[in-house]
Amino acid sequence: MFMARSKPDKMASSPTPDSVNLLLSLALEEIYSTANEAQANAFLEAVGRRLAALAPLAKLSDSEQIADAMNSLWTLMNWGEVAFTLDDGGVDIIHLAPPRTNEGTAQIPWDRMMPSLLAGVYAGWFDSLSDNQNLRTWVTEVHPDRIELRHAP
Repeated sequence: MFMARSKPDKMASSPTPDSVNLLLSLALEEIYSTANEAQANAFLEAVGRRLAALAPLAKLSDSEQIADAMNSLWTLMNWGEVAFTLDDGGVDIIHLAPPRTNEGTAQIPWDRMMPSLLAGVYAGWFDSLSDNQNLRTWVTEVHPDRIELRHAP
């Protein structure tokens, strides 16, 4: 049996952005081909919650600081930006300039996945700011240049 050995003096290689995009594209293709729409959306919302946990907001209370913290992640990822308004019943969330399917070399279905993914991220963030179990986050409108969500009872 032949086993290739790595040379100890060589450093491990890093994947290229194109190879990461290809892998993500294939993984999403598999998810969408084997799961129904509700299952795929639930999966992406769960991934979104994990993403929110990477940039916790728990100690923030000022809405401007919260938006700045959220936008720090979006800027880092080049995924647009958020603006939101508070009212007595909840929060209207407008995510501007989300990634689009026609961007990049791999065919990542950004337009299809971003609404559920963002619903999970914003749910994770806003849930961490409040102990009110009666609040939920959902997508209200999807446009090419923005995704609108609501966090409320």
